[in-house]
Amino acid sequence: MNYAAYYPPSPKIDRSQFTKINSAYRTNVVIVLFSIILFFLLYLAAVAGSCYLVYLAFTYDMENVNKFTIFLKIGSIGMSTMFALFMIKFLFNTISTSNLLNKNAPFCPVLQNKNNP
Repeated sequence: MNYAAYYPPSPKIDRSQFTKINSAYRTNVVIVLFSIILFFLLYLAAVAGSCYLVYLAFTYDMENVNKFTIFLKIGSIGMSTMFALFMIKFLFNTISTSNLLNKNAPFCPVLQNKNNP
């Protein structure tokens, strides 16, 4: 059976322009890539600064040694070390995507139907 007789003819469309990328899109891509690189460089500078802070906390010379300055030195070493570890931990952070869709959601009956493929 010839179905072409039942449908009107398709409009003539210039399909060569469908995949052409305009200059505004290219500009936005360059801005996004530059922003990602800038963020990475600034974050690496912050990590390096926090590691330098740990170095300074360990090597800072105390003029007067007493209980208070010893506790301050231990506290500055601990805080700077925790800050540096927190900054480094972000680089190795992974996101679990297994719980993004809860198949037992009470608000969605389509997901609760076990027979639905």
